[in-house]
Amino acid sequence: MNIGKFTVTDGAAHTPAAPTNFQVERAYANSDELTVKWNLADYSTIKNYLLYLDNTFLGGRYDDTLYVKHLPAKTGTLKLYAVARTARVRSPPKRR
Repeated sequence: MNIGKFTVTDGAAHTPAAPTNFQVERAYANSDELTVKWNLADYSTIKNYLLYLDNTFLGGRYDDTLYVKHLPAKTGTLKLYAVARTARVRSPPKRR
C-alpha cells in the first residue's frame, strides 16, 4: 500500500511572516511591464513568493525581485504572498 507522504509535526501552524519592504522597483513607461522587489527571507523557512494583481496570478519564485512582462490591468492592488516550506501562505502586504 502506498500512503504517499507521512509527516510528523508538532501540530502548530507555521505561517511565515509577511514579506517586508515590498515595493515597485520600476514601472516601465509606455508599456505594461514592471519590476517589484522585497526583502528575501531565508530559504529554510520560505519556499517561494507569489505575486498577484487583485486575483490574477502574475508570477512566482524564490528571489527578491520579479519582472512582470504584461500587467493585465492598468489599476489594481499588487499582493505578494510568502509560501512557507510547509506550504502555508502568509497574507500579503499590498501595493496600489
